[in-house]
Amino acid sequence: MLDTIDTIIIALAVDDNQSLFILLSKNGAIQCMGDGSVNNQDKTIYIGTGSTEFFQKLKEHINPLWLKRCGRYSVPQQRGNKCELSIVFRAQKQEKGIQFIYGANSQGPPPDITNFIHIAVNLITPWHQKQQKKIEGAT
Repeated sequence: MLDTIDTIIIALAVDDNQSLFILLSKNGAIQCMGDGSVNNQDKTIYIGTGSTEFFQKLKEHINPLWLKRCGRYSVPQQRGNKCELSIVFRAQKQEKGIQFIYGANSQGPPPDITNFIHIAVNLITPWHQKQQKKIEGAT
């Protein structure tokens, strides 16, 4: 499936409030919302197109083992705000996902997953900021 993935979706909810949403597609489509913080206030979803390079760069960091270990994982002894991190990989008519439920002040997802999220955020941040400035300039 790894070779045929055409869309990556990342979503983080904190106490059932969407804190981060990123969708990157092979065709350059981008959707994003939020910054992933516990107190995220930006609920605007920015939709557009960007470089197909965003998707390709992020896809390079997918661990093939994730596709074999899909499912829901709950971290024991959760402390702090409830966090639900989901990553979905779409390939044509197939979809696989992995989800982690943890406390904001306790152990979170494995380091390779956390790193993947940071890479995604860093890849789209310049595009996201540009969209925010367009909206601010229009008001």
